[in-house]
Amino acid sequence: MCDSDLIIEAIHALEQGIPFTGGIYARKNGLATGQCIADLEVIALLGEPTDFANQIRYLLL
Repeated sequence: MCDSDLIIEAIHALEQGIPFTGGIYARKNGLATGQCIADLEVIALLGEPTDFANQIRYLLL
């Protein structure tokens, strides 16, 4: 399964009203790995799991 498949599955869940834990997406060529990790760390430290339920969040490029 590739990244775009995960986005398609998340959109399907949203459209069908199927609960899911949420996801965070960044394009492979959009961010440096270190910056992506730093952004994910901030999200993990400051966010709660319920902040992301049934949502797809995109990291800025």
